[in-house]
Amino acid sequence: MIGRADRVLGRADHGNDAVARRSGIADYGRAGFMLFAIAAASAGASLTVAGGTLPAAVLVIGGAGCLIGGVFLVALAKSPSLRDTAAGLLFAQPTVSICQYAADLGVRGDACFVPGGHGVRQFIPASGGTRPPGEPREGTFSLGDGSRGVWLVPSSAPLLDGLARDCGLVIPGEEGEILEAIREIAIDVLEIADRATAERSGEGICVTLSGFRLIDGCRRVRAASPKCCTMNPCPICSLFACMLATGLSRTVAIDRVSVEYGVRAIRLWLSYPPP
Repeated sequence: MIGRADRVLGRADHGNDAVARRSGIADYGRAGFMLFAIAAASAGASLTVAGGTLPAAVLVIGGAGCLIGGVFLVALAKSPSLRDTAAGLLFAQPTVSICQYAADLGVRGDACFVPGGHGVRQFIPASGGTRPPGEPREGTFSLGDGSRGVWLVPSSAPLLDGLARDCGLVIPGEEGEILEAIREIAIDVLEIADRATAERSGEGICVTLSGFRLIDGCRRVRAASPKCCTMNPCPICSLFACMLATGLSRTVAIDRVSVEYGVRAIRLWLSYPPP
């Protein structure tokens, strides 16, 4: 797994990273409003000084500088940033398009992630009652043995490869350790959420991301159809499913995804279909 960040990523206190980022944003805002106050005070003071004199000019120029600096700092404090919005929108259209193609083929089930000797592949069953196959199959279409559906490379495959190559991700074989790795990746490595939980929920797993920075992509995908989130999940939800499937050598299904736009939170339910 990605172990403790001080061991793998070289960070001394990774547990406080999200708090530090939020504090940094708040500091920008406070500093900006302090500069606004200084600018207002300078403008007021300039009214008490004779016009056309050097002190008056200094107060006006200084106040103008504080005003410009305050605007700049407040702009930095705004969240989510345009970068986060753009990153979220990058995955939206490919996710929707694949769902549209699958639906045109009569495929309408929810995604399953099936581990095999060459990695995890995503299987979209033809219907909700179709059982997932025990092993990935060659090709794109599965037409026999009660497993009718479409095979795809998971959308998270490049991301998973990058985490292994650049961050030393080694997925453990214990569920609890995988859930801890999911939390670390969401907050400390990818920095896509302010808070993350991954825990047992009945017979399955529930992953919650609060302060999710890519939620504009979720909004665009779900505007097309909420079904897209379970039928062909985005790279983030797909990543968590692939990690569980790889580490446990078990098929993992996406059961449900909920989104709360007001608090920028997503909740993902995963399960282990019977063989």
